[in-house]
Amino acid sequence: MQRAGSVETERTALLNATDHYPIAGTYKIPLAVKLLDRVDAGEERPDRMVEGSYQLRKDGYSRANGGPSNGGICEFDTAWHSPNEFSRVYSHAGAFTVVAETSTEESDGGHPYSLGVRREARKNLRVWLSIGTYDYEFPGGSFPVQNFQLANSLQLRGYDFQFRFGEGMHTSGHPSLDLPEMFAWLWCGYDSSKTHQEFEMEEAEKSQPFFRVKIANRNSW
Repeated sequence: MQRAGSVETERTALLNATDHYPIAGTYKIPLAVKLLDRVDAGEERPDRMVEGSYQLRKDGYSRANGGPSNGGICEFDTAWHSPNEFSRVYSHAGAFTVVAETSTEESDGGHPYSLGVRREARKNLRVWLSIGTYDYEFPGGSFPVQNFQLANSLQLRGYDFQFRFGEGMHTSGHPSLDLPEMFAWLWCGYDSSKTHQEFEMEEAEKSQPFFRVKIANRNSW
């Protein structure tokens, strides 16, 4: 199910209300509703191309990318390889696993990142990771475990990062709750007059231990 609502009128619109999806477009529908409102008011054209209409910053300091699941790893991958173009990353339930069932190469997929972050030169990134305890387990790997390992790797190397480990599944509920705080943290201290900032681990994080896990759904001892 996908849902959108208006704060002003308290009206709600539902799309495929009887269906359930692993990942719902929580962010897309409200944006689409707002855009269509502007179209109805004659303030916008649905065929107008965004590119070329706005002057967008090109420095990595002023650009962020993010997404859930496959989008989560894609955005991390983009920033990892191009930190001068994207220095802020949001990844919820990132697929740091071997997603393609036909993959035959051990390096295919996102699972090498937890080790790569530990071994490779430190990148100038600010990263927000989140995942739920009951996220996917499948032949290509474990979504919770891989995100957990990546978080510890980021801490080991002194990255500026946040890690939220909730109790949810592969849904949009957890990231929806995180969004306001995530945006505020990801852009904390932003100065439009600058084009660069060295991201350093927060002082409070430096004294924190590495993340550890406990078995949540069965007796383990």
